Parts: sequence; C-alpha cells; structure tokens
Amino acid sequence: MWKTAIDVQQHFNQLELQIRNFAVTLLAAVVGAMAFAFKEHYVVSFGAARFSVAVPILCAGIIGWLAFYFMDRFWYHRLLLASVIHSGEIEKQHKASASELGLSLAIGKGSAWRVLWFDIHSSEKIDLFCATGLTVLILITVAVTLSTNLPTTGSSTPVSLQVSSPCGASSP
Repeated sequence: MWKTAIDVQQHFNQLELQIRNFAVTLLAAVVGAMAFAFKEHYVVSFGAARFSVAVPILCAGIIGWLAFYFMDRFWYHRLLLASVIHSGEIEKQHKASASELGLSLAIGKGSAWRVLWFDIHSSEKIDLFCATGLTVLILITVAVTLSTNLPTTGSSTPVSLQVSSPCGASSP
C-alpha cells in the first residue's frame, strides 16, 4: 500500500513539474513573439486606437500563464497533497511495525522554507513561482502599451491590421 501511495505521489509531482516546464516554455515563446512583433513595428488598429501587436500576444500569454497556474495549483497540486496525506496516514499506522516508513512525513517537514517568521510550503512556492511569471508578463505588457515607439512616418512603416467591428464594418 505504501509503495503504491509513493508511486502516486511521484506521478502527480512529475505532472506538476511538466506543467511548470510547459508554462516556462510558453513564457519564453510569448516574450520572443512579443519582442519580434515590437521590433518589426506590427500594429493593430482598432477603431481610433493603434497599438503594437505585442500587446495582444502578451495578453494571450497572461491567459495561458494563468491557465497553467490554475491547473497546477488547484488541480494537480490538490491531488498530490491528498496522496501525501494518505501516505502519511499509512506511515503513522505502521510506524510501530515498520519504523523505516516515514518518507512522506520527513519530506513534509523538510520541504518548507523558513523566511523570517513564515514557513513557505509547496502551495506558497507555486504561488510565488506563478506570481513571478505573471508579474513579468504584466510589466512588459504595461511597458509595451505605454511605449511611444510606434512609427507614423518614415521608412519603417508599421504593418497595420484592421479589426472588424462586431457589426461587420471594418475599422481604418
């Protein structure tokens, strides 16, 4: 029973690491696509507003990053925690007859970071990891949005995309 419970923990841990790996890959791809769109001065016109194509790329990246966060934190991490709790219960029940059991309890005690008077456990580590990526995406989005680097004349004419309004009339 204990070995199977540990195998389940390893499975969910592996899934969480894969999710974070995909999230970091998404982050790198979004920042790269944003940089290219910004460098090439690709512009979207929506009504009277003009903005870099980098902005919707970054917004899509934020949505994707949040999707990975919710899948990691509120889906697979909950399953991992449940398997750890279950393994810990098995370890407590059989501690008298099998004193070597205790991996889950030992990992749980040893994994927390002590910062000042706070213990930062795995759930908070996920929150910090995701908050860091989200902060990067938001700061870049704000910087690109506020940038006045959109050329209006000269040899580097921006590529302008026209976005149709919901009624079918296209905007200039």
